[in-house]
Amino acid sequence: MQGYNDINNIRKQRWENLSSVPHVFLARTPLTLGHSQLVIPSRTEDNSFRHAAKIIEKVIIVFKKAFSSSKVHEKKEFMELADITRTKGKYIKLLILRSSASEDINKEYKVHLVPYFSAHEKECSERFSKLHNLLPGSQGGLLGWLGERENEVDKWEVASYLWKYKLDEIANHDWNMAQLAEELFKVSKSIGK
Repeated sequence: MQGYNDINNIRKQRWENLSSVPHVFLARTPLTLGHSQLVIPSRTEDNSFRHAAKIIEKVIIVFKKAFSSSKVHEKKEFMELADITRTKGKYIKLLILRSSASEDINKEYKVHLVPYFSAHEKECSERFSKLHNLLPGSQGGLLGWLGERENEVDKWEVASYLWKYKLDEIANHDWNMAQLAEELFKVSKSIGK
């Protein structure tokens, strides 16, 4: 977020105030470790896309440094989150998904930013090979794998699910997502403007 040099300044903001500025936040039901969402206040779709592209370029640089150089996903404090999101191995790329069920197209433009690691690639390949009776190691089916992951994490939000009412607490205290946000913020500040 432009104009924020200190994570504590961001913490003091009310969520309502963020709706007027572009912002990236960690998803509380992450598909992978670091799964985030970019929200841009309403503009026309083409202008929003151009603005999003500039921010996504910076996110790619931050994630590449955080997950390739610093190996944030291998730190002890994030092991439970890495386990629940099956995040292991080498960081491969950022999946950029222009999809949101809760987007108000007159007010906002949303993009999911999903870090993709070698363990996810392996799962995707195994799923695709099994589904289509192909030799192990066949590549394909990324969208199907994402759909399966989405189904899994959507269960956490369903009212009858055990975690539903404790999800924020679990995300911040058990999975250390607030600490992960700080870590990613520090990486972004170390990269510069």
